[in-house]
Amino acid sequence: MDKVRETWGIDLRSLSLLRILLGCMLLVDHAIRAWTMEAHYTDLGVMPRAYQKAHGFVQAVGRFSLHMASGGEAWQWFLFFVAVVFACLLIIGYQTRLATFVSWLMIASLQNRNIEIDMAGDSMLRLTCMWAIFLPLGARWSLDARRAQEDTRPKNSSGNQYFSLATVALLVQMSCVYFFSAVHKDHPIWRKSAQAVHYALHIDSYDTWVGELLRQFPLLTTAITRLTLNFEFAGPFFLFGFGMLGLLPRVGQFIYPGQNVSRSLVSLAFISFHLGLASSLSLGTFGWFAALIWCGLFPTFVWTWGEQQRVKVKAPWLLRAVTFLETWALWLETPQKPAQEQAAWQRRVAPWVVRLRETIVGILLLYTLLWNLRTVDVRAFDPWISGKGTFAPDARPLIYALSLAQHWGLFAPFPRTVDGYFVVVGRQKDGTQVDILRKSQKVSWEKPDDVSESYESFRWRLFFSSMRRPSRKGLLPLYANYVCRTWNKEHPENPVLKVDVYFMARTTLAEGGHTPAKKQHLWLRSCPQP
Repeated sequence: MDKVRETWGIDLRSLSLLRILLGCMLLVDHAIRAWTMEAHYTDLGVMPRAYQKAHGFVQAVGRFSLHMASGGEAWQWFLFFVAVVFACLLIIGYQTRLATFVSWLMIASLQNRNIEIDMAGDSMLRLTCMWAIFLPLGARWSLDARRAQEDTRPKNSSGNQYFSLATVALLVQMSCVYFFSAVHKDHPIWRKSAQAVHYALHIDSYDTWVGELLRQFPLLTTAITRLTLNFEFAGPFFLFGFGMLGLLPRVGQFIYPGQNVSRSLVSLAFISFHLGLASSLSLGTFGWFAALIWCGLFPTFVWTWGEQQRVKVKAPWLLRAVTFLETWALWLETPQKPAQEQAAWQRRVAPWVVRLRETIVGILLLYTLLWNLRTVDVRAFDPWISGKGTFAPDARPLIYALSLAQHWGLFAPFPRTVDGYFVVVGRQKDGTQVDILRKSQKVSWEKPDDVSESYESFRWRLFFSSMRRPSRKGLLPLYANYVCRTWNKEHPENPVLKVDVYFMARTTLAEGGHTPAKKQHLWLRSCPQP
């Protein structure tokens, strides 16, 4: 049992670090989204509530969004303020459980308000917040630890090691991200020719200078493709594989000692993987947030090794910084008042609370696995989700209500081979034409130097990508209406009469480079005039 606890447990210091990082990530995420508040979250923007109700919620019974209660900007700013307050409480660890719950509630509500501008990183952030509700994030380095009794360790912890079904669920959730992403990459571009990274680095809206450099070396991109696919398959096994194999009789005692080192190296490998992804492809916050989440999953072995190495550090400034942080953490954990009455209440109620919590976590973990399996084989696993033809109840309302739905298919089954850039032409009253997307406002059909930088934010880039989908053609008139309204409000002396939306499609060549851009006219809209 000790091997299972150590294999599936998480260090309390790692959980506290995860708490601080989650709070910081939530602040950054809301700051980025606030930049396009009116455009993406009000009825005056590109996603009015009427459209979202008709499309985003129609197939998701149970999905909720507090942000859908009003289409006004004031309501959105109020909810953003609430989210920021509780994210700050999460960072300092005050009423941690409540702060975690409200933070999850607000981020899930915000993402449900406009599903067209979210990506895998947003799902990872939301799901990590959900599992964190069931974890003792405030047991270390928090105001809660300072206000509690001397022994702030949860009952099912040993020293700094904490184990529960919630730690299992979080580790399994992180494993699902990569394992099922690899399963979905079943195209020959990934598994035979190994040109997936080559095509991904040629996607105009994702390119960075690092990516442009890497794609000049075909042998390197082929090697990275094979390494990525194998790492996503095998990485989750090395996260806990040595520990589980350590349970085998006779040979287990020789295998288990590798568990601590293996998990530490895998955590560092995933961090490096995401940092490399973030530098070579412009994927918004995905790479950075994923790397930070992995920082909050380090095993006790890493903390112990770090303490041993600290005595060897010769940099006085670094030692002073570490000492300052330790003093601050010790102050937070210093108890102020004994709480005998609260402790007595906890002794009576805690066992029932723990059983209820473990039951809830077990049910959610089961449906997490079933939902991920459903993304691979709908026919086989959908009956266990929908309850059709089986004794299982219909779990879809619960899954959508808890925002548990997920699909890990980044660049799966293969990176798109046709991409390009948008040109939005506004025809003004005096007969001149302007390009709405370019800072110079000069109409040009040439590719911008940096396509990803031509969008106001990566959220806008995701929205433009959605506009090209056949199932999302309704977004085109919404965007054109938004352009008419905002442009004419800022330029009343020379308003736009018509808006043309073009996409300049370019096909990536197997040997490198692109075909000449081909103009595609997506939409023409006449602007209403006062």
